[in-house]
Amino acid sequence: MSNDNVFALKNPGVANGVRDALTEVLREGARSLLAQAVEAEVAEFLARHGEQRDAAGRLRLVRNGYLPERTVQTSLGDVPVQAPRVRDRAGQLRFSSAILPPYLRRTKTIEELLPCLYLKGISTGDFSEALSARSRRRTT
Repeated sequence: MSNDNVFALKNPGVANGVRDALTEVLREGARSLLAQAVEAEVAEFLARHGEQRDAAGRLRLVRNGYLPERTVQTSLGDVPVQAPRVRDRAGQLRFSSAILPPYLRRTKTIEELLPCLYLKGISTGDFSEALSARSRRRTT
């Protein structure tokens, strides 16, 4: 018989504590679509500048792996992303994704929601009102 009386508590505020299959599928789909969109951006950038050569006759722009993985906060939760690298051998051109800017950590909807939640929480303590007002504004 075990004398272990430690129980794991499930906290809905902790992302790893609760698993929802539908949310996980949506998050994986968002990650996949984001990766495809950024890859299409890179392919278009390379096609646009693909004929350029350096002094040695090699392609001037080459794929150079990926930047370290980072997470972007979305309304679905944290979505892991990896931005591709493109190297210009001449050092003049630089690829920057319009969809996934270098320092993006939160989507615009999350950025707009945080001050509203903060102000409502400080003044009234009622976050549900702020969340419902935000969702109504989004649908109109």
